[in-house]
Amino acid sequence: KKQNFVCRQKEDVMERHNRNDIKPERTERVMKNKIPCDMIKDLFPSYLDGLTSEVSNQEIDAHLEECEDCRQVLEDMKEPKNLLNSILSEEDKKEIDFLRKVRRKRFKWIVLGSALILVFIVLGILLRKSLYGYVIDDSLSGDMIMCEVEMKGRDIIISGAILDENYGDASAVGMGENLFASEGKIHSYSVEDGSMKVPFHTVAHKKLGGDLLYQGFLQNHEWEGEPIHEVWMRDKIIWADGENILPRAAAVFRERHDYVGDHVADGRLTQALGLDVVLSKKYADWNTSLQTKEEPYGWTIRIKTGQRQIEDEDVDELKSYGYVLLAAVGILSEMNFAFYEGTSDFEKAEPKTVVHVTKEEAAEYASDKMDMEVEDIHDIGKDAKKLQKLLEVTGILDTAYPNRRLGAGDTIHIRLYDSTEEKAIKTARLKIQGYDYSSEQILTAEGTPLSDTLLSGFYDFEISKEDLKDIDLNKPVHLTFSFYDTEGNLQQSIKRGKNAEGVMDILAEYGDTYGFLLKGNRKDGFEILQ
Repeated sequence: KKQNFVCRQKEDVMERHNRNDIKPERTERVMKNKIPCDMIKDLFPSYLDGLTSEVSNQEIDAHLEECEDCRQVLEDMKEPKNLLNSILSEEDKKEIDFLRKVRRKRFKWIVLGSALILVFIVLGILLRKSLYGYVIDDSLSGDMIMCEVEMKGRDIIISGAILDENYGDASAVGMGENLFASEGKIHSYSVEDGSMKVPFHTVAHKKLGGDLLYQGFLQNHEWEGEPIHEVWMRDKIIWADGENILPRAAAVFRERHDYVGDHVADGRLTQALGLDVVLSKKYADWNTSLQTKEEPYGWTIRIKTGQRQIEDEDVDELKSYGYVLLAAVGILSEMNFAFYEGTSDFEKAEPKTVVHVTKEEAAEYASDKMDMEVEDIHDIGKDAKKLQKLLEVTGILDTAYPNRRLGAGDTIHIRLYDSTEEKAIKTARLKIQGYDYSSEQILTAEGTPLSDTLLSGFYDFEISKEDLKDIDLNKPVHLTFSFYDTEGNLQQSIKRGKNAEGVMDILAEYGDTYGFLLKGNRKDGFEILQ
C-alpha cells in the first residue's frame, strides 16, 4: 500500500509538472517533501529483495544520496548481525552471551553423560559375561556342538559337548540325563516321518565366584513309535541311518540348495565347506561368476595366482571341492576354476588355466571312490550320510577349517572333549607341527571334570602367536594328541582314526576355535572326531 501511495504521489507530481502547475526547478524539492524518511525506510525490505519498481528505485536512490541516516539504516539491514546489535540493548547482549555459555556447558554435560552411560553399558556386558556367562537357547551356533547318538532298544541317547567356554550349565551337577533342561524344565521333541527334531535349550550361568560351566550333556529319549532314521538338533542333522554326522558335514548339508544363481547361498556353502579359507590363504584374490541364463548351468571361481605357481596338487584339490559343490547345488552342471596369471584383471585378461569338472565326472568319481552306483551326483547332496562319505573320500574332512569367523584375537583355541568309555584320561598333550614337519610345539592341558555324573575331561589348548612363530599358517598345521591316565602313564597317541593313520590338520586362523571329540576305548581303539 505504501509503495502504491508513493507511486501515486510521484505520478501526481509528474502530471502537475507536465501541466505546468509547478515549476521544474521545484520538482526535486516537492518529491523530497512528499517522501519522508520513515516512508523510505518502510520500502527498504522490498528494495533489498528487488521487489520495488524502477521508478521507486530511482526515488530511493535519490533520497539516499542526501540522507546519511537512511543510508546507515540500509547498511545495517544488509548485515543482520549489525542490525541485531543496533536494536539490542547492552543488557540484552549480556543476557544472550550468558545463555550461549549455559548452552555450551549443557552440551558438554550431555556428551559426557552419554559417554558415561555407554561405558557403564559396556562394563555391564563384560561383567555379566565374566560372572554370569550367558543364557542361551536355539540361537547358539551348532558348529561348536559335538554330538553322538546311540540307539539302544527303545532309548535314543544323545551325548556330547559344547566346545565353547562361554556356554554350558553351572547347575548341571546331579541333573544326570536332563542336561538339556532350561530353568528346570525338559523341552519336548517332535518326530515326523521318522525324523526326530531335538531342541537345544540349556542354561549358561556362572555364579559369583566362577562356578564351572559344564559343557558336557547327556539326554535320553524313550521312543516306541515308527523307526527313527534321522536325528536333528535344531537346523543341524546329527545322525542319519545309524551314522553320526560330523559338524563339518552337517554344515555343508545344511547349506545345500537348488539354485546356483543365489549368490548368498553360494557364499554360505563355500564358507561351510572351508573353500573360502583355502582360496584366501593360497592365492592373491578370487571371485565368482555364474552362468544361469541357459543350460548347462555353471559356476566359475576366478583366481588370481599372485606369485604362486599352479601345481598338480592344486588342481586335484580344487577338483575335489568341485565334486562336492556339484553334489550340493541342485541344478549345477559344471564347475570351473579359472587361474589368472599374477594379478591380471579378471574382466580384461584371459585365464591361463581352467580346471573344468562336470556333474557326469563327479558322479563317476563318487561311484569309484564310494563303492556304489551313482547316476546323478545331486542325489548324493540330498543324503547327509552319503554327502559325509563324499567329503571323506575327497579328503576335505581331514582338515578342520575355521568357520565361526570370530575375527579378533591373537590366540587359537583347540578344545577337546573326552567322551571315552573309561573316562580315565587325566592329562592331554598336543603336538603341533608345521606342514613340512620342520618345526613343532608341544602344549599340555589338565583334564577338567565336567560333573559328578559325567566324569569326562574337557581340555583347552591356547596357542599364541609366539608359540607358532616358526610355523607357516598358510598351509595346514598337523596335530597329534597324547593321553595320560591319573598316574601319568601314557594311554595312547592318536593322530586320526582308530588305527592312528595319517594326521589331523587345521588350517589355522587367529581368533578362531577348533573342536575335537575323543571317543572309544583301549580294547577297540580310540577315535577323534572334529
